[in-house]
Amino acid sequence: MRGISLKKVLGFAAMAAVSTALAAPAKASLSISLQRTGSTGPVNAGDTLTLNVVATVTGSDGTSNEWLQSVFGSIMSTPGANGPVGDFSTFTAAAPFNGTVQIGTVQDLNGLPGLDVGSIDKASSSAYIQARASSMTQGAAASGDVQTFTVGSVTFHVNSAGSGGSTSLVWVPRTGTNDVASNVAALWREDGVDNTANKNPTNSSYSGVPLTITSTPEPGSLALLGLGGLGLLLRRRRAM
Repeated sequence: MRGISLKKVLGFAAMAAVSTALAAPAKASLSISLQRTGSTGPVNAGDTLTLNVVATVTGSDGTSNEWLQSVFGSIMSTPGANGPVGDFSTFTAAAPFNGTVQIGTVQDLNGLPGLDVGSIDKASSSAYIQARASSMTQGAAASGDVQTFTVGSVTFHVNSAGSGGSTSLVWVPRTGTNDVASNVAALWREDGVDNTANKNPTNSSYSGVPLTITSTPEPGSLALLGLGGLGLLLRRRRAM
């Protein structure tokens, strides 16, 4: 390819690989997602989104007999180009995961616009979100060996809607000193096994699933798109 260096080609390939990995996360035994309530369409400045924090435990025996006791982590936003920018609230736990609760500290965790909730401090656990039931709890059967658990909720207030871009909102498991999920970051059970086989991030997989929110393009951008389409239609008619 004339005019494009090998370094640039490799750079583009690396970016594409990262994008693909974020868009289609690997199946995990425990995954945490953020699920919008109410409207799921584009957001506007001033909107406040209510987001349920939902844990999904996946087993392997074909039966819905999975359990969950606790999760520990943070929630971050990553605005893309022209994407919405906003601030998270503190966390509200849902029963029965309100036995031991930390609501998280609202602060910037990734150096990007907007405020996150939780922590990235590996030496202290006090600023993270924690939701823990007093004992193992069985969730709602989803399908096959999948069960879901609503552990709580947060809100995300949109300060700036951007212009047609997108923003990723994601749960980030608490990590230990070796940058892998800490063994106290979650506790769950798969396939109905007894307490001797409880799962945590050191013996099974645990991840956050990104939620993407988008904004409506500015009226000027929509007008330009409309004019472009009209021009194309006129050119086609002249060619006929």
